Amino acid sequence: MAKCVLPGHSQEMTPRPYMTREGYNLFTTGWNGLSYASKNSTLPVDNLKNELTESIEFGADLRFLQNRISLDLTYYDGKTSNQILELGPDGQKIVDGSGSYVRESKLSVLGNITPKWIGGLNNTFSYKGFALNVLLDFKEGGKIISATKYEMTRKGLGAWTVEGRRPKARYEEGDVIPTGSTIGDPMPYTGVLDGVVEIKDASGNVTGYEKNTKAVPGMIYWGNRAWNGIAEEFVEDGSYISLREAMLSYTFQPALLAKTPISGLTISVFGRNLLYLQNGMDYIGVSPESAPNTAGGASGMESLTIPSTRTYGFNVRITF
Repeated sequence: MAKCVLPGHSQEMTPRPYMTREGYNLFTTGWNGLSYASKNSTLPVDNLKNELTESIEFGADLRFLQNRISLDLTYYDGKTSNQILELGPDGQKIVDGSGSYVRESKLSVLGNITPKWIGGLNNTFSYKGFALNVLLDFKEGGKIISATKYEMTRKGLGAWTVEGRRPKARYEEGDVIPTGSTIGDPMPYTGVLDGVVEIKDASGNVTGYEKNTKAVPGMIYWGNRAWNGIAEEFVEDGSYISLREAMLSYTFQPALLAKTPISGLTISVFGRNLLYLQNGMDYIGVSPESAPNTAGGASGMESLTIPSTRTYGFNVRITF
């Protein structure tokens, strides 16, 4: 048996009001009976057009061997024009004299938040009265900018920020300490950013590049990436493979229930959101599904969110 669908649609999205005019922001506080106001810092868009989204979708629901094997396929393609997005800066691998990465002066596109494809796989394995149902969800592609990684990098809380720090004090109580040194003297700095430094002539013009060899402390090695607004450092791959649900059931044979008022009995144990078989953001401790915001200017942004809750349960189904 096969079933096919071929829908498509076109939709206009109206932008928020007052984007074409320069105005003021009013405050609830004021002085002498008059409210405070501040001039809007966003420049008006004179040639603003409605955002237009066009999409087409193909689908097929295929079933074989009396529904023992089923395949549900969907292909979706959408294109949005006249879209207004705020883009972050793109950091090049150039290191300045202090040993920090240099922020690029122009705005760049850091990635596409739309996944290449998404899918799921649902299998049920049966043997006598037992049945095991396993549901997998997966997504390939789609970039996410992580505020959690930004904060953990800025504050030195992420496990990855250990690189570039002093490993321990150079001298401790009981050591033979050379003249001029004291207990607690730090080990040499160990963080050297992977990049190049500019070679300039007497007029300040860049004539070439050489490999960076300047060692810096962890604060510069990591913290400056966030403080200097190197947004590229916090763009992550949102791909994942999730074991969404597993359920083990047992259905009692009718012969076992013949002398009872019960005509059917099934007991089940299940778990949902069990684990990720693949998760590129696992080292941050963040779920790639933690960026569900669908607003135009906030799509693909993970903002200090927590993963979905893992749940377990027990079901008893009785029929009379």
